[in-house]
This record gives sequence, structure tokens and C-alpha cells, in this order.
Amino acid sequence: MSGVRHTRSARRPTLAAMLASTLAACAVGPDYQGPPDIAPKSVAAPTFFRADSAATETGPPPERWWEAMGDPLLDRLVDDAFRANPTLKDMVAQLRSARAQIIVAEGGFFPTGGTTTSYSRIRIPTETLTGSLALPASVNLPSRIKSNSYTGLLDATWDLDIFGAVKRGVESADANAQSVEASFYDAQVTLANNVVAAYAQLREAQNRVAIVRQTDRVNTRLLQLQRLRRGGGTATDTDLAQQQGQGARDRAQQFQYTVDQQLDQIAILCGRETGAYDALLAVLDGSEIGQPLPPGRVPIGTPSDWLQRRPDIRKAERAIQSRSALIGQNKAAYFPTVNIIGYAARAGRAPKDLFSGQALTALMVPSITWDFWQIPTIRGRVQGAEADRDQALADYENTVLSALQDANDSLSRFTSAQQTAVERSLAVSADERAALIARQRFARGTATELDVLTADRALAQDRDQSVQARSTLMQNYAALQKSLGLGWGAAPPVAASGGSPTASK
Repeated sequence: MSGVRHTRSARRPTLAAMLASTLAACAVGPDYQGPPDIAPKSVAAPTFFRADSAATETGPPPERWWEAMGDPLLDRLVDDAFRANPTLKDMVAQLRSARAQIIVAEGGFFPTGGTTTSYSRIRIPTETLTGSLALPASVNLPSRIKSNSYTGLLDATWDLDIFGAVKRGVESADANAQSVEASFYDAQVTLANNVVAAYAQLREAQNRVAIVRQTDRVNTRLLQLQRLRRGGGTATDTDLAQQQGQGARDRAQQFQYTVDQQLDQIAILCGRETGAYDALLAVLDGSEIGQPLPPGRVPIGTPSDWLQRRPDIRKAERAIQSRSALIGQNKAAYFPTVNIIGYAARAGRAPKDLFSGQALTALMVPSITWDFWQIPTIRGRVQGAEADRDQALADYENTVLSALQDANDSLSRFTSAQQTAVERSLAVSADERAALIARQRFARGTATELDVLTADRALAQDRDQSVQARSTLMQNYAALQKSLGLGWGAAPPVAASGGSPTASK
């Protein structure tokens, strides 16, 4: 996974890192060797198994894939969502917490202890000394004896990380932070898909409202003609009932709820309250509105690029390293602990005496502690850490295989939706020609108004189906980009502290 792109630069070498390399050079293992190869044939293939060369190409896909549909309003919505979505804000907070844990873990490289400064003042009445010491009366003493004392103490205990327990802890925390960062990018991918899907459903519902209203006028006139024909004996009660039912079904109310629902959904995704986008996304005078469509051939890259691009795979891979490092941290407990205890103190009658070269007491004691009675307990912890690592390996395998299935299924659905959208568009074109011919024949007196209205209704029905097909194509296009791991790139807005999110093993 060493090729995964990230936007933050690597940290500068810190004192903790230098101490880690110096004192923990012999850290007990296992050393992380990277993730296992899952589905090697599929990953090494030049393209995905379900990819259709007529609908896709292996060129590098764009990160901001929604811009390929050429809809400025959609671009704005996705940008608004990336800035203010509550889920992304939650992920940012989680990432800050994970990076803070790296700083906590690095603290193990440094000594513990501190400094203490104290002041004492003693006042002893002279008669107390005279009585207890039985001094002769000829000894002239002051009425009381006063003494000031200043003391400065510095103590430190330094556990040498000889067997790498602290180093492995830092490694685990750093990998975990990178896993959380991958979760943030995965949330971006999902968010872009959800915004585009909601926008597609909104435009579909708005267009269906317009079509239904137009169709309703046609059906009203058809119902009038059927009643006239029924009165003239050229239509039956069944014909009249069917036309009445058709008019009742073609009402806009059933789609207006979907319009309101998707407007609210878009507002929530963008971190706004209900109604925030109603005016911006409204359709003037109830007319139809264009539906953005993906390009004719969609660049999807190669499976090897995809493997390193999908954030959820990256997250699962980082979890393996994090848990693998905990095995070494627990194994380090098998060995003795070497520490150095230091002590230094100064005392004097005035504060300046604490900074003089006299009255200094210093002590340094190295010690070795080995709690060998706990070896069975340590063995259990190591076995538990190994089980956690194996669980992460299984989760990574499942993530890769599921993602591969997702990508291939999305490619198949997208190709099918693209073909359906083309077929519906051709049907609309044919119906438009038929409606035009019916009007021309009606103008010449060779067709009736009923023929014209029937052709108009057929056109409206096919236009309705075409609107649905375009919406489905747009949603499947969004789902395809999500399955390809596209839609992330903007770095999380957190301070560049703690662990580096750059790809490393």
C-alpha cells in the first residue's frame, strides 16, 4: 500500500523519533511486511472483469468526478457538503484524537519526574534551649533564634526502551491515526455519492411533476372526447372508465413529496437546515429542467491503481499494522526493564545559594526489574494481540474482495443503465416524430384530434420513462465512482501535529 496518495507532508524528525531509533533499534517483532496479496489475478489485470470497453476506458479518473457532468449547481452542492457536513466534522474530531494519542505514546521515550522547590523558616525561643541545655547564666543569648532554609530538588526516572515497547506503541498509534484519516477520506467518497444521488432524484421528481401536469391537460381533453364519443355511441363504458383512471393516476402530488424530501436531504448533507436550498434548486414556472449526464466513456483506471486508491482498503491495511505493532509491544514485557533513577538537590539559606556550586547532592542509580512471575499473563496478552492481528488480516481480505465485487457490480449496472437511457432517448425521438406527423395529418384533415392527443400522451409517457432512465444512469454513475474510491482529496482541516498520514510501512 505504499503508493497511496495523501495531502499532508511527512513530519520533521523529532527528538522522540531519534531516541526511538537509538534506543529501540532491537525492538522485538514482528516487523510489519505489508498487507497480504488478495485477488492477485484481478488486481494485476489490465481492467476490471465487468468493464465494458464501449462505456469505460482505463485512463486516469478525475478526483472531482462530478464536474464531468457540467452542472455548476451540483458542483456547488458537493463543495458545500465537504465544508459543512456533520459527519465529516465528526471524523475530523476523531482524527485529532487519534493524532493526539501518538504524542501520548511518544511520551514514553522521555523521563518521568520533576522538580520541587521549598522554603522553611524556623524560630526557636532562647529559653527553650537554655532550659534543655542547662547553659550557665553567663552565656548571653538572643531572645530567639531564627533560621531560613531554601531547598531545590530535581528527580527523574528514565525507562530505557531497549526492547522496543514504546517504539511499537508509537508505531501502533501512528498506523491507527492513518486508519482514521482513511476513514475521513472514505466519508468524503460516500458523501459525494450521496449528494449526487439526491440531486439526481430531485431533478427526476421535478421533471416528472412537470410531465404529469402537462399530461394531465392532455388526459382531461381525452376524457372530454371519450364522453362525446360515448354519447355518440363510438366508445364504450370501458373506454371511458380507462380514461378516467388514467387521469386520476397522472397527478403531480405523488412526486411533489419526493421533491420536498430530496431538498431536505440535500440540506442535511450540506450541513444546513430544512429549506436552505429550496430557492436555489427550484424550477421556474413548473417547466422541465435538464438532467446532467456522465460522459459517454468513463475513465476508471486500472485495478492496481484502484487497490491503492480506495480509502476503506487503506483503512483496513493500516489496522493490520496497528495491531501487528501491539504484538511486539506485548512481547517486550517478556524481558527485564532497565531504568535509571536520578536525583539532585541543593540547599542554602538564601535563594542565590540554589544556583551556586556548593551544597549539591546528586545520586544516579541504574536498576533492572524483571517480573518473570507474570510471564504466563504476558503470553496470554501476546496471544490475544496475535488474534487481533489475524482478525485485521481477515477484515482486510473481506474488504478487498467486497470492494472488488462492488466495483464490478457497479460497472455492470452502469453499462446497463447507460444502454437503457439510450433506448429511452431513442423512443422519445420516435414519439416526437409520431406526434409531429399526427399534428400534420390533423392539419390536413386526415387525422382526428383524438389521434393527436393519443400521440401526445404516448410521447409524455416515454419522456417520463426517459427522465427516470437518466436519473438512474446518474445515480449509477455516482455509485460507480464510489466503488472506484473516487471523490476524496481535500486534506482534513486539522493541525499538522502528531503522526504523519503519509503512506509508509
